[in-house]
Amino acid sequence: MIGWPLSVIKEIFSTDRVLLSTDSEEIASVALSYGVGAGFTRPAHLADDFATTMDVVRHALAWHEAEVGRIDYVLTIYPTAVLLRGSDLIEASRLLESDKTVPCVFSATEYAYPIQRALYLDPAQRAQMFMPEHSTTRSQDLQPAYHDAGQFYYCRSELVRQGGNLIGDGARIVNLPRWRVVDIDTEDDFALAEMILKSSGVEQ
Repeated sequence: MIGWPLSVIKEIFSTDRVLLSTDSEEIASVALSYGVGAGFTRPAHLADDFATTMDVVRHALAWHEAEVGRIDYVLTIYPTAVLLRGSDLIEASRLLESDKTVPCVFSATEYAYPIQRALYLDPAQRAQMFMPEHSTTRSQDLQPAYHDAGQFYYCRSELVRQGGNLIGDGARIVNLPRWRVVDIDTEDDFALAEMILKSSGVEQ
């Protein structure tokens, strides 16, 4: 699976600018077959279910700046970003470099249904609206809402050094079409992503 995003990254960056953070020898071996080396092994305390993306990225940045040199930008890409496209990364770079006040640019997509009409189940298991005041508001009059697409974060290094919020105040988005956003947690998710890739004429 990690081969998909690595193939896209190699179209834009030289492999000596790509750093893999992992504690898995198997994953490191696969990445190496794509010309990407790890350089270090991710420590155990950053390889459990409680480590955050920012924790992992800060560690990788600190290692890189100690061993290689200081850098101005950090591009973080999830290994599950199998629908990643180079054009999205280029757009993120353009947005970040064109406005010095933007700390980070990340991938996002619009919710398929107005979140103002979202429901929850009360203790009696009856449906209730989170925002009942919008029960009769026309959909076209509701403000569109977006969610993190979980593909990439292109940030200024200072944000990472300070441990800031990747999608916090001032961040901008690259708006992806919903069909190119699949959160891969299960084999079914992977099968869906594979079907999308094949239908798009992409083979791996």
